[in-house]
Amino acid sequence: MGTSDSLPGRKILLLENGAGKSFAKRSSFVLEDSKDIEGCTVKVNKPEVDDAKRNYIIGFSIMFTGVLILTLKHTLIRLMSFHSPYLSVYDIIVFRGGVMAIFNFFFSLGVKSYKQIPSLPKGAFFFIFLRSVLGVINYSSESYTVARLPLSKSILMFSCSAITCAILAWIFLRERLSLPYILCLVGGTVGVYILSLGKEDTHKTGGISAYFAAVLAIWASGASIVASRQLNLYKVHFSVFGAAFGTHFVVATVVCFLLFDDVLHFQMYTNYDIFMLMLHAVTGTAFMIMYYVATQYMQATYVGPLKNLEIIFTIFIDIFLFNYSFTGEDIIGMSILATCIAILLILKFI
Repeated sequence: MGTSDSLPGRKILLLENGAGKSFAKRSSFVLEDSKDIEGCTVKVNKPEVDDAKRNYIIGFSIMFTGVLILTLKHTLIRLMSFHSPYLSVYDIIVFRGGVMAIFNFFFSLGVKSYKQIPSLPKGAFFFIFLRSVLGVINYSSESYTVARLPLSKSILMFSCSAITCAILAWIFLRERLSLPYILCLVGGTVGVYILSLGKEDTHKTGGISAYFAAVLAIWASGASIVASRQLNLYKVHFSVFGAAFGTHFVVATVVCFLLFDDVLHFQMYTNYDIFMLMLHAVTGTAFMIMYYVATQYMQATYVGPLKNLEIIFTIFIDIFLFNYSFTGEDIIGMSILATCIAILLILKFI
């Protein structure tokens, strides 16, 4: 770093080292025309006006691509349920749990030396909790009255529901969210819940109990992300963040074994089953990478809600490929969800 004595009584710092150049590059400085100051010609730098908007567009594009990958993943699940005589939703979740846990372990080791947890501002990922609260409460009651699960397993479902509600209440008391965020997050949750009411699982995936595994997996995901949020307050390395995600998939796997230990068919896998499961795990891993990269360009508050676009895309895939009947609940739920997503994104520019 050097100085310039060209101005009387003042010194202008000249960035000559790598750090200075790197900062100037990250800040997108552009040169203006030369200006005369106290008889001296000085070149003045200013930040580029559209830099934040450009990063926002890049982050949105990355996350949107990740949503398309998620849609592909759920389409693969449906294809597997149609064409495999043995695969069930439980097999898929358990397999994904193992693969994703392994991925997170090695991915965390790879970034430990130079990466930290990306910014997780207020409101980020709360969709996961809000969705899981309604889902767990609803399906835990139906687990005993409709699906006729043993009372012990139904109690486990109710326990998960109570824990989730307690964590959610603690978050809203601790994190002072603005009213627009709260309304949009709650509204988005209601939209997702209405969508779930309109879907009838007519495949051989276990009926209503197929939703239990998915809801509990979401619940475990929310718990791990809250832990990551707290770790971020202390600037813990990204390796810990990856370990938390890996823990989520392990927990989801254990829950599936506890609830559905009599419906797994590992010993009956065909080559087709293994190929489709691997493809499913690869798409899930790709989405996680994109999720992380997107948070480097835009705040996680706006990245999180974008994931819910996958629900809308999946319904249209179901309609065109799997003869799914479009219901009134779908129209209402998709309208509410799309509106809340749009408002959260628009808030970025207000």
